[in-house]
Amino acid sequence: MAHEYQFVKLLHDNPDAAAEAAGVLKLLDERCRAGGLQPVADESKSHFTFLLIHSGSRWLHFDSRGHYLPMDSTDYAPVVHELSHHFPVVTVNARGAYSYALRRYRDGKVLAHYANLMDDRPFPNRTSAEQWNPNYDDWADLLAPGTDRSEFYQRLPAPPHPETPPAPFQYDHYELLDHLALLFGWNGRLNLSSVAMIEDGEATRGDDFRSASGDYSDAAHGLTIHVRCYAHPNPGSNYSLTAPNGEA
Repeated sequence: MAHEYQFVKLLHDNPDAAAEAAGVLKLLDERCRAGGLQPVADESKSHFTFLLIHSGSRWLHFDSRGHYLPMDSTDYAPVVHELSHHFPVVTVNARGAYSYALRRYRDGKVLAHYANLMDDRPFPNRTSAEQWNPNYDDWADLLAPGTDRSEFYQRLPAPPHPETPPAPFQYDHYELLDHLALLFGWNGRLNLSSVAMIEDGEATRGDDFRSASGDYSDAAHGLTIHVRCYAHPNPGSNYSLTAPNGEA
């Protein structure tokens, strides 16, 4: 199945994950209101919608759709850049059947990146593949405690190209998200949790998303889920509704 979606991970060292989540909710509420956006009840009238999940771990899970800045802003990822001034941030972008790209942000800048494939295929040559090679030292401080170099390179192999030598250890590309969860200590239950995704060309919802603003508890999986929707009173052509197909 071909799919396209993303999610964002925010690293914190606070034993109280709920307090960190509350800080993110407050920060984005302030940014929205500063830009003229106001809270709305659900996504049907929303120009900026976000999903925030915590499960007691050191990582908050986040995704958003739309912007709290006009669409003609020169900042293509204002939410990620804003959050990266407050947290170490890792973004995961999924494309195709099993292509994934990771980027590490801090203070609005990309510090490291990795990709396993190029549109579900090996990279065309060594030069293009090596630009996306994993580097343990770029990610070491974000990894789950006890993760060493050997495990890092087993779980995050160099992207393939026609000259790639046979690997002593390999797994199917569709398993990469599970390995990322183990590598970073993420909650693997959230691998498909997002505001929206495209599956085989059709817009749909990601896991754990609710279209109405609110705070939800999933006791069975130990999750606390926050959804917030904001609308601009005079959107003009600078803001578009975030609901897939224009419906909440």
